[in-house]
Amino acid sequence: MSTVTKLARRCGVSRTALLYYESIGSMPQPQRAGGNYRCYSESDAERLRAIRTYRNAGLTPDDIRAILRQTKSPETKNMRAMKKMSLNVAKKPAHAA
Repeated sequence: MSTVTKLARRCGVSRTALLYYESIGSMPQPQRAGGNYRCYSESDAERLRAIRTYRNAGLTPDDIRAILRQTKSPETKNMRAMKKMSLNVAKKPAHAA
């Protein structure tokens, strides 16, 4: 189980972004621990990584919610393809103007 800050750091997003994704319904409401702290599971971490990948690919929050509603697992064929495309784009040298 991870807290908000730990999960955000682990998945490469800000704490604010994680709370935003929760508020708009892209992330499920987490379990609560003593002191009312949020406790996120490994499946929450997978979902957050998927959201980050979709955002990096340029999808809107509405598009991401629609994709996540259609799949049980956030790791879909489309996401794997986008990750591959992102890696290929990152490897290409920038062209001088």
